[in-house]
Amino acid sequence: MREKKETIARATLRINTNFRLIAKMAPHKYGDVPPALAPPAPEQSRDGTGAKVIDGEVIPIEQHPLYDSVEAWRKVAKGAK
Repeated sequence: MREKKETIARATLRINTNFRLIAKMAPHKYGDVPPALAPPAPEQSRDGTGAKVIDGEVIPIEQHPLYDSVEAWRKVAKGAK
């Protein structure tokens, strides 16, 4: 019974962490602010190289502010399997 509670708690934490990361990466779409009150999302497109094109400037995904946090979480998740 205790293992089941721990497994559920771990899964819940993992899901909530993903929700928080997604909300920080795209607050206009997944944040707590209702869409009617949120500022409009900037125009973004992908060029197929894994880089983000914002206002004509190519920004590699590795330079995204949350990239290190996501990669660290992936390593921990992979080690837990």
